[in-house]
Amino acid sequence: MREFLLALIDEDERVRHRITSRFGTPDTSRARVALNAEIDAIWYRYKRNGYIVYRDAFKFEQDLNEAFWNAMSPLFRPQTLMEAFEVSYAFLLQLTDIENDDSDGFFTCMIDQCINVWDEIIRLSQYNPCFPKAHLIRSVGLMSR
Repeated sequence: MREFLLALIDEDERVRHRITSRFGTPDTSRARVALNAEIDAIWYRYKRNGYIVYRDAFKFEQDLNEAFWNAMSPLFRPQTLMEAFEVSYAFLLQLTDIENDDSDGFFTCMIDQCINVWDEIIRLSQYNPCFPKAHLIRSVGLMSR
């Protein structure tokens, strides 16, 4: 079983991410790089002439949302809350370079996902008195809820 899992981890980045996020210590720099690579792969899959057209926008959003949550979920631990914020904020900034038909509110949905992450970080930070919650709130211009 061990040999099978090691081979599977070597072959598939998603499987490696799922296993290490569940049983290992999160590597935030790797999470950031993996998320950026996944965003790029999704972007290239759906873009037409450098743009996401309306008919592809929903599927693009779904795939991007899945990649985002796969990268974020292992970071919801008291010791990696700031990293969770940094990865989610970098994700949000990277979205500003994506051109797409936003008729259905793609950017609003992705901003909402980031705000959900930040709300969860703030909620979890109550158990970690060393976490700089004020810095997080100032960084994104949110008011304490």
